[in-house]
Amino acid sequence: MIVSKDELELAPEVAVDLRERLALVERLLAGETDEMELELDPALLVGDVLPDCYEDWVLFERERYHELRLRALEALCERELRAGRLPQAVAAGQAAVRADPLRDSARRALIRADLAEGNNAEALAQYRDFEQQLRDELGLQPSGEMIELVASLTGR
Repeated sequence: MIVSKDELELAPEVAVDLRERLALVERLLAGETDEMELELDPALLVGDVLPDCYEDWVLFERERYHELRLRALEALCERELRAGRLPQAVAAGQAAVRADPLRDSARRALIRADLAEGNNAEALAQYRDFEQQLRDELGLQPSGEMIELVASLTGR
């Protein structure tokens, strides 16, 4: 611990799961992770920060981490897709969709992975589920990019 007159702070060498998670997310976004690192600790990409705490500083950090985590999962999905590791791409896409079911970019990443695997029915089911959720919960339609992605499946 580092203690001063006005502050109490953890020393940098103290392990803090948020620091570890943010470091992994930053490496994912920079394309600096390898499969071994992700296999060793996939739990770093699951869950929110202090989900039952509602202090202002926690809300800010939770939202910041949530957004970074989603971007990292989408980037991981695309990276795995380009590398031909389709099951890993689907798993990353599914994790992103679980974290935010109404996020267009997350759903597109998963649908691209499903299409790459040849799972057209699953891709179409994902699209229809997304379309229904958007309409029911927000009164919105999928983006033009999403519609274009599934055009061959929907006949639009």
